[in-house]
Amino acid sequence: MIQGLAIWHHPHRNMVENIRYFAALGLPSVSVHGAQFVNAIADPATSDAIAAAVSETGVVFTVHYCLPRKHDPEAVAVFEAGIRVIANWQQVHGTVAVLSFDVPQPIRSGRGIGGYLDFVLDTVPDCRVAVEDFGLNADEMAQIRHLKGNPRFGYLVDMGHLF
Repeated sequence: MIQGLAIWHHPHRNMVENIRYFAALGLPSVSVHGAQFVNAIADPATSDAIAAAVSETGVVFTVHYCLPRKHDPEAVAVFEAGIRVIANWQQVHGTVAVLSFDVPQPIRSGRGIGGYLDFVLDTVPDCRVAVEDFGLNADEMAQIRHLKGNPRFGYLVDMGHLF
C-alpha cells in the first residue's frame, strides 16, 4: 500500500509547488484532481513543469478523475476527451503511475462502468487504473469481473472517507 495525499485541497499553492512541497515533507505519493490536471497541462510550460517536479522528486504521481455522471453521448464524449488529453501527456512524460476514478451513483447500475474502464486501459499507456468505492455488491462486481487478474487494474481505498 502506498500512502499519499490529494493535493487539490491545498489551493494556496499551484500544482507544481504542491508536488514539490509534499514530496519534501516525505510523502511518497501525491494525487492531483483529474479536471484540474487536464486544465493545467493545456499550458505547455505548466505541463513540462509538472513532469519535471514529478521526475525530480520521485513521488508516485496519481490522477484522480471521475467516470461520466451519465451515460448520455455528451457526458461520454467529455469524459473520453479528457482521457485522451491525459493519454497524450502520458505518452510524452510517462509519469502517471495510477489513474483512478470516482464512480458517480447514476452510472453504477444498468449499462455499468466496464466499457469506460476498458477505454481507459486501451487509451492511456503505462499506468494502472483503479476505481474508488466500487464493486460493493454483486451487480457492481459483475461489471468489472472481466478485469480480474489484469495487472493494470485495482482499487483505490480512500482512507479520508473514514474520517
